[in-house]
Amino acid sequence: PAIPMSTELQEAHDLYTAISDPEVQQALRGVGLAEAATPRLKRLVDAAREAQSEWTVVRDRSKTAEQREQETAGQSCRSRSLRACRWNLRADPSALDVVNGIEDGEGVDDLVQDLLELALLMERKEEAFASDASFDRKATIAEARALSEKLESSTSRERLREDQLAAKDLRDRAYTMLHALVAEIREAGRYAFADRPQKRQLFASEYRRRKARRRRAATTPPTPPVPGDDPA
Repeated sequence: PAIPMSTELQEAHDLYTAISDPEVQQALRGVGLAEAATPRLKRLVDAAREAQSEWTVVRDRSKTAEQREQETAGQSCRSRSLRACRWNLRADPSALDVVNGIEDGEGVDDLVQDLLELALLMERKEEAFASDASFDRKATIAEARALSEKLESSTSRERLREDQLAAKDLRDRAYTMLHALVAEIREAGRYAFADRPQKRQLFASEYRRRKARRRRAATTPPTPPVPGDDPA
């Protein structure tokens, strides 16, 4: 999935709640969205949630003790790094946007990427961590990179069994159908409420907004210090 499944399910459920409002339903039907879209969305959310649960159970059943330990260590490192970043970068809005984007991930692939991005962020923002004696920035950067490498290596060696392939295929198809309907409803909502910004917001993806802010923050060069300013 292009979006973490838990996020897709939550946003789809929130959308279902929004379009269950009679006023919203009437406006959507007025622009041509089928009345059946609302109950169909609920059915697809339920089906996708069930398929995701089955995939999670079947996938995790084959993991070795070493893989589980590495994932637990990686999740712990990510949590500690996120807490330290939120505190030490609290005065840096662009850096916090990056941190908030990292919190959206799920699964091993996202954990690998999150650890790498946190290590890079902590490396680039060295001065912000200077006064935090409780957090070993250098050791945590090294730990995050080492765990990321181990997790990526173990994931590459893993091969899906037939039952895992079937569960994954079912999950992926459920996601695709749900995602397509969500996109159609959102497009209809943006059109129906083009002149009503507050209602139009109901059809936006908070996940995508955060990702966009994260990309902007990552590509925005730091503001150079003003000559004569006291950094303290």
